[in-house]
Amino acid sequence: MRRLRALLAASAFASIIGWSLPAAQAQPATRPGPAEIQTKQNVKERADRLRSRLRIIGGVPAAEGEIPWQAALLWTFPGDTTPATERFFCGGSFISRRWVLTAAHCVHGMIGAAQYHQVAGGSIDLLGGGMRFYRITDIVIHPRYNSETIDYDYALIRIDADFPGTFIEVVRSSDSSSVTPGTISTVSGWGVDASGNVQQRLRRVDVPIVARTTCNSANWYNGMITDRMFCAGVKDKDSCQGDSGGPLTIVFAGVRRLVGEVSWGEGCALENRPGVYSRNLVVLDWIKANAR
Repeated sequence: MRRLRALLAASAFASIIGWSLPAAQAQPATRPGPAEIQTKQNVKERADRLRSRLRIIGGVPAAEGEIPWQAALLWTFPGDTTPATERFFCGGSFISRRWVLTAAHCVHGMIGAAQYHQVAGGSIDLLGGGMRFYRITDIVIHPRYNSETIDYDYALIRIDADFPGTFIEVVRSSDSSSVTPGTISTVSGWGVDASGNVQQRLRRVDVPIVARTTCNSANWYNGMITDRMFCAGVKDKDSCQGDSGGPLTIVFAGVRRLVGEVSWGEGCALENRPGVYSRNLVVLDWIKANAR
């Protein structure tokens, strides 16, 4: 079940720096001492287990410059030379020069430990020369985020320097009437291939929005889809957990805007089990108030 793997994303990366997290709401933690920090081998093993569940299903390679707002979240240690493809664990979107919007479950274990994580962006190639890396200076998780239900799965990350590329505008309230069942959206991310390795180059997939009543029906998600969520996808085309936090966008009158973030789901690209996404339309005031 991808819903359970979404929870694993938080706990696995918290364990990288030697913490354990409560089952429900995120709580600040004390910075671990040197003796508590896990070895790089343990970090890699945990990251490998998480990445093995991350992928875009039924997608195609993205072209350079096609999705310039795509961000990558990476773990890092001082002086570490591990390639970015082995440190990647979640996606995100640059929504301004200094702010990235992602999923709360991606950063649930990062509060107080920003020095062990970084944001990358500027290229479709994780190992490309155009990729830039940024330190994290602030993390804002939606105060109503619930790690049991994955409700209010929103988080903002502030970076230490201006992102020089093209960022994406968050969906507008006036766009709501255009986000209807059957509307085609685009999801992107760096996912694993058949061997379990993270793709070096970004991939994307086009998926239709699914009606909330359909997605909440008994033989689909049986009432688990809240007002902060929506479904998108069809059999054999889907995002999967490793794409967590990454963008779902829709074109409105020729302009592409950020409608949601990859959040959770059961399985990947299964019949009657589309991907579930955070619904940005309902938290526009929170985004505006915090991403300053």
